[in-house]
Amino acid sequence: MEYKDIKFGELSAEEEIDKSPDLVTDGFYDFKSVSSSIINDREFLVLGNKGSGKSIVGENLKAKSGLQPDGSQLFVSKFGMKDFPFKSFSKIIPGDEGPETKLPTVWQWALLVQVILSFKNDLGKDQEFNSEFNRAVENLTKIGILPSTSISELARISGTNEFKIKLMSFELSGDLTPTKANMLMFSQIIGHLKGIAEHLQSPNKHFIIIDGLDDQLSEKNNQLLIISALISESGELNKLFREQNVPMKIVILCRKDIYQKLPGANKNKLSNYTVTLNWYEDQIDTNEKHIIKLAQFRAAKSGLQGNLFDTNFQKKYDDKDSVEYLLDNTRYTPRDFLRLLTEIQGFKAKSSTVSYNDLVKSVKKYSTDYFWPEIEDELDGYFSRKDISILKQALIHFHKREFKFLEFSMFLNGNKYELPDLKRMLEVMYDCGAISNRTDNGNYFSKMRDGNDFNERHAITLHRGALKALGL
Repeated sequence: MEYKDIKFGELSAEEEIDKSPDLVTDGFYDFKSVSSSIINDREFLVLGNKGSGKSIVGENLKAKSGLQPDGSQLFVSKFGMKDFPFKSFSKIIPGDEGPETKLPTVWQWALLVQVILSFKNDLGKDQEFNSEFNRAVENLTKIGILPSTSISELARISGTNEFKIKLMSFELSGDLTPTKANMLMFSQIIGHLKGIAEHLQSPNKHFIIIDGLDDQLSEKNNQLLIISALISESGELNKLFREQNVPMKIVILCRKDIYQKLPGANKNKLSNYTVTLNWYEDQIDTNEKHIIKLAQFRAAKSGLQGNLFDTNFQKKYDDKDSVEYLLDNTRYTPRDFLRLLTEIQGFKAKSSTVSYNDLVKSVKKYSTDYFWPEIEDELDGYFSRKDISILKQALIHFHKREFKFLEFSMFLNGNKYELPDLKRMLEVMYDCGAISNRTDNGNYFSKMRDGNDFNERHAITLHRGALKALGL
């Protein structure tokens, strides 16, 4: 088959579901057996850099929902956070307590409602506690929570005054005073729902998947606190489900750099429940690298016979192994690598290997149309579009791939480029792989590869993938 006919993939998991759903199922490469671990083992937290394949893991699990070969059912609910009301979330519970105190309770409320909703559709669940379960469903419906279709919608409903009035009609025993009704009612209702949830039994498996924690990334509105509480409470509920043999798991898909910034001292305790999608592999044979196997796997699924790279690429480009040349223009993520291979399809001549000129043109388009826009998207959660544009203009004008922080800062001042927080901008660029540090002894450090933090005292090197977009 022709190289141009290979389906390497789309720019996002959502696009693949829409345009190439077969890539989410048959074309899914189960890196580190992450899908199997989530379904069969204890792992519930999936970490990875942007573009590492977290969302495709969630979409693959969702695509597996329904009847299984053993006759059981797989129930998968997947939620994004694009419209999540971060600003008002902790205010669902009234009172003077800080968000650190309120957030665990609010997340227990939101997650337990989703657990009840998932089992509501499970006709195979054990009937022993069915009357209590049905009463909870009726109560949640009466106060307007069901049938909410997403966690974001549930959060918005729970924050309204109308809901707080209706909450008083949730049927629980005991006298409640109006001044303490909301706070006390939440605690009692959560205890009630948890008591129901821990007795749920079924031959079927249930999964709640939460993705898109970076869809509206900002350092405002307690977002990091909210995400930290979500992960912590998911872990606690999953522990309860394991101990009570409840066939339910809450799965969190989170960017690694965001996770590393989260407050809280318990992150290390979750290491045994975490899968990290780090595709960077050093000092092993090129053909054994998983990112190469992924591309080969996608090509084979499209119908290509033989080795993708031996068939379509020259052995070397610019005196460098062809595959390593390609990888050097990426951040070692599936999204970067598969996008570059896709861009090459527009330039490769029919029935010949990719020429050096074809590759140069492809890299330029990849850098301009994909790589640098990805970097701008990363910066967008922290800085204005105007400042991001000024940064690009300054880098083009500066025209150096490697430089020192003080040198670049002086250049900006001397040429009247006004950026409010240059160091913070470079830190974000470092975290997303747009730049790396080089020490005086020639060692390179990168957040995405080795986890080191940005150091403005070391030399700063722009990623090769960004060079053409900056005219370098």
